[in-house]
Amino acid sequence: YFLSGSASCLLSHYMLCAIAEELPVDSLTMTARMRFARKLYGGRVTSVVYDVRFESSADAETFRSFAQRAQAMCYAHNTLAAADVELLTNVHLNGEKIIELTA
Repeated sequence: YFLSGSASCLLSHYMLCAIAEELPVDSLTMTARMRFARKLYGGRVTSVVYDVRFESSADAETFRSFAQRAQAMCYAHNTLAAADVELLTNVHLNGEKIIELTA
């Protein structure tokens, strides 16, 4: 549930920003993967990778700056980053990877 919650938060911020900025989005999907250091005591999330896929008539440069703004607004993402979790977001537009965001 933890990973789906953080992914939903990030996905919601992408959609909220797209709506606020009137960015055309025909389709938005996301895949999320997490690594967890399993220990009896002190186990923790070590990394999360998000693959976000958009279909849109907007250009890649518009989406690059939009993706950075939307991700910066996500409190789940910011909380994980503050806990030294390695974060990677691969943003794809119309089937092409246009930016890798790290934290």
